Formats: sequence, C-alpha cells, structure tokens
Amino acid sequence: MASKLVLVSILTVALFAFASATITKCNTFTIQGSAQFVFGQNEFQVVASDGVGDRDGSVQTFAAPLTGNPGCIYQGIIADTGSLDFQVSQIKCGNDRVEFMGDAGSSTQGSSTTYAIVGGTGRYVGATGTVTEVSLGGMNYQVTANIKVCN
Repeated sequence: MASKLVLVSILTVALFAFASATITKCNTFTIQGSAQFVFGQNEFQVVASDGVGDRDGSVQTFAAPLTGNPGCIYQGIIADTGSLDFQVSQIKCGNDRVEFMGDAGSSTQGSSTTYAIVGGTGRYVGATGTVTEVSLGGMNYQVTANIKVCN
C-alpha cells in the first residue's frame, strides 16, 4: 500500500513537472510615442519622371525618432498600388524590432489607423498584436504598439 502511494506521488510530481514545462508563457509590451515627419528631410517619395506625385506605382519612405522612447525609430514604406496605399512599417529600438503592415492611413488630423503586427526581431520574435497610428496634423503621428510575445 505504501509503495502504491509513493508511486502515485512520483507520477503526480512527474506529470506536474511535464505540464509546467509545456505551458506557454506570454509577455506583453507597449511602445507609445509620437513621430514628426518633414517632407524632404525624413520622408521621401519616389515618383515617375513626369513628376506626378500621388499615383499608382509611387513609393514613399519615412523614418523619424519616436519621442518618449530613446533610441526608437518609427520607419516604413508606403506603396500606392492603385486600389490602396499599402504600408509596411516597423518600430526599431536598438536590435529589437516590431513589424506591422496594412492599408496606409490618412494624414487628416484626428484620423486613426490600426495595423496588424506580423512579427519582429530580438525580444519581439513571434510578436502579435496591433499598432495604432493617430494623425495629430502637420505630419505628426501618435503611435501606440500593443505587443504580445509567447514562448
């Protein structure tokens, strides 16, 4: 009887240890700040040689420090595909990057766009979540990244 109790105890401890080792642990992160873009300084547009700026096939790049987050940069590319302006972006903080994409938002003050996080590097490998960009007007944007990383 005592040997059965010891065996059950050992099996219970082993099962608990196995379950603990396979439980997924998730961490959440928030990055928030604003980025100011100035055309010709940290925002550029590649257009056809005829000089028509906003048309199918044009590409815009941007990169600016994310205030409130020393060492972080908000950067990306917007491609005018004709049916939409598609944006691929990242927030880069040192070697850690969170990457996101979606239909580019508007620069109209007060407009808001939410992008899907598709991954990252460093501490953000396997990241999911959303990044919301709110236009403050004058090419100034408030950016909030809600990041989830599970191991």
